[in-house]
Amino acid sequence: MLENRTAPAFWDHVAHETHLGRERCAEDAGAVWCSQGERKFGLDLLGPLKAGHRLLEVGCGHGAVLRAISDQYPHVHLTGMDFSSGQLGLSANLLQKDAAQLVQADLNAGVPGQLRGFDFVLSIFGALDFVAEVPRGLENCLDALVSSGFLVVVTSRMDDLATAVLQLTNVAVVQEERLSDGRGVLILGRD
Repeated sequence: MLENRTAPAFWDHVAHETHLGRERCAEDAGAVWCSQGERKFGLDLLGPLKAGHRLLEVGCGHGAVLRAISDQYPHVHLTGMDFSSGQLGLSANLLQKDAAQLVQADLNAGVPGQLRGFDFVLSIFGALDFVAEVPRGLENCLDALVSSGFLVVVTSRMDDLATAVLQLTNVAVVQEERLSDGRGVLILGRD
């Protein structure tokens, strides 16, 4: 069994398994993240999504979050980015035709140039938990935002994420929610 969770090959290998677990979480259109069914963070974290807003999900996996957002906000322009072709293949099958643009790219290497100007960037299923350098991953996500945009991160490693934020410049913590088990939500913007 492959063990390197920072490699696309691992996620290609487990694509079907992760699809089954996350599909159940996405059945509730208000669910954006679900860790073994324990806790759900709703779409209300994103604030008022309006027609014409652009939203990028990094680490979109098989597309459950994009589908939930697409169902609730059909006039928002959605893009999903993942480094696993296996996961993106499942995304294409799960999403309605033209519901979202899907792009294969590695957050470790940066967000591709065409993925800029987003009002919201999401890292919901822990994509930032699997980047080689968390500060660089955060910076890459922030680079994809418009100046007034927000990065919403749901993580299982809140302490590591908070430490990484301290290494960045021109970043404002908009909201932070910590759970006793180390998980949490962090919403960031540019100063």
